[in-house]
Amino acid sequence: RGKRELRGGNDGAAGRPRGLGQLADRSVAGALAERRFVEQVPGSAAGLARDRLDEVVLGPRHRPVEELLPALVHDGREPPVELCESHEVALRNQNVRHRPADGTQPAQAQLVLGGVAAFAAAFFAARYENERPLTESWRRRLGRAAALAVVVAALIGVGALLAAGITPSRVLHKFNEPTATSAGQGANNLTNLSSSSRWNWWQEAWKSWRAHPALGTGAGTFELTHRKLRVDGTVATEPHNLPLQFLSETGIVGFILFLGIALAGAGALLETLRRLEGEDRLAAAALVVALFAYVVHGVVDFDWDFVAVTGPAVLALGVLLAAGRPARVRLRARRGVLAVAAGALAAAALYSLASPWLAARRVDDAYSALGRNDPAGAVADAHSAHDLNPVSVDALLAWGTAEAARGNVAAAGRLYTKAISIQPDNWRPWYYRARLLENIAGPKTALFDAQQAAARDPRGLAGTYAASLATAP
Repeated sequence: RGKRELRGGNDGAAGRPRGLGQLADRSVAGALAERRFVEQVPGSAAGLARDRLDEVVLGPRHRPVEELLPALVHDGREPPVELCESHEVALRNQNVRHRPADGTQPAQAQLVLGGVAAFAAAFFAARYENERPLTESWRRRLGRAAALAVVVAALIGVGALLAAGITPSRVLHKFNEPTATSAGQGANNLTNLSSSSRWNWWQEAWKSWRAHPALGTGAGTFELTHRKLRVDGTVATEPHNLPLQFLSETGIVGFILFLGIALAGAGALLETLRRLEGEDRLAAAALVVALFAYVVHGVVDFDWDFVAVTGPAVLALGVLLAAGRPARVRLRARRGVLAVAAGALAAAALYSLASPWLAARRVDDAYSALGRNDPAGAVADAHSAHDLNPVSVDALLAWGTAEAARGNVAAAGRLYTKAISIQPDNWRPWYYRARLLENIAGPKTALFDAQQAAARDPRGLAGTYAASLATAP
C-alpha cells in the first residue's frame, strides 16, 4: 500500500502530490519551529540547544542528524512532544562535551604543571648523570630501589583503600555503575571509579558478537547495535574497547587478523630492541613504552579513530621497524615502476579518505540549502554527496528530504527505500519513510515502518514515534 500511496494523486493543485500541497514551503518549517522550543529551555541548556539548531539550519560541521531535522514532518507551528523530548536527551548525552564541567580548568592546570615538573626533574637528572656517570653496579641498585619503592607504594595504597572500606567488590560495583558523562569530566575523573557506561557498551558488543560470531555486524556499525541494546538514553558510536570492537564488528575473522597484526608488531619490536645497542636501544625502548601505552589505552577508549593519536603511533612503529637495519641497494631499473605504483597507491588511499569526508560536507550543504528554503540546491548537494559516497545513508536521507521538500514524494520514497536496502538495521531510513507515509496516507500506513524503526531504537525517538502512531485514531 505504501508504494501505491507514494505514487498517489493530487490535492487540487496541478501536479502536486496528494496531502503535500504546501510541503515545498514547509520543508524546513519543523527545524525553524524548533528554534521557538529552545527559547523555553532554561539556562545553559537553551544555549546548547540553540547552538545545535544553528548547526542544523545554518550548516553543521557535526550534525546530530535524526533527532533535529526530519524536515518534512511538522506543520510549521510547534514541534511534536516526542521531538522536544529527544532534544533534551541529545543535550544531556551528546552536547555536554561542548561545555567544560566544574573543575575542568584547575584539573588541566594541575596536569600541565605536573608534566612540566616531571620534565624538569628528568632533564636535570639526565644532566647530572651526564656530568657524573654512574657505575653499572649503582645503576642496578637504583633500579632495584625504584622497583621496591613502587611495590611499597602500591601496598600502602591498597591498605589505605581497604581501611577506608573500599573493597574489590565495591570497586567492581562502582565500575559497572552507569555514570552521566559530566560526572567523569574534569577533576572528578581522577576520583571517579565508574566506567562511565563502558561496562554496558562492552556487554552490548559481546552480545553482538555472540549473535554474529563469524563475520560480525560490519565495520563501523556499533552505534546501530548500541541503539538496539542500550538500557538508557545514552548514545555511543564506539564500545570504547578496540579488541571488542573488532570482534563485534568484523567477527572472529577480523579479530584474528587484528590479533595477528598486534602480535606481529610486538615480535618485530622485540627484534628491534635486540638489534640496537647503547643509546639507540634506550631511545627505542622509550618509543616501545609509548606504543605499549597506546595499545593498553585502546582497551578503554577508541584512540584508533583519531589521526592525531594513531598517526604518531604508526609513525613511531615504522621508525622502530626500520631502525638498525642495513640500507639496501636500490634497483634503478625498477625505480620508475615503483614510483608509479607508489603514486597510484597513495592516490587510492587519499581518495578513500577524502571522498567520505567530502560527501559529509555535501550533506551538510544540503541541509544548509534547506535552511535557506532552497530545495533545488539541496537536491544537487545531496546528489553530489551520493556520487562521492554511494553507500552513505546520510546522503540518501538528505536527498530524499530535499526531494520531499520540493514535492517529489515518489522520488523521496524511492531514496528512503534504497537507504533501507543499504542499511536495513539502521533505524533512521525506516523512520524517515514512516514520516513520509504519515504525511501522505496517515498513521496507519506509516505504522509498519515506524515499528521497524522502533525495533532498532526502542529507547530513542523512533520508539516514542511508533507508540504515538499505534494510539493514533
